[in-house]
Amino acid sequence: MGHMLTENVMVNAQVRYIDIDTTGATNFDGAKVNVDVDVDMVGLGYKF
Repeated sequence: MGHMLTENVMVNAQVRYIDIDTTGATNFDGAKVNVDVDVDMVGLGYKF
């Protein structure tokens, strides 16, 4: 989303939300280890 103020100047704003949930497996000292991975991010940007 953006709005031109003049021919050369623009205002831009963004709001993002990313929610990632996954699982993984690895070996640790010869034993299989299952892990849950949760990544939650929120971002806000304003360009002028």
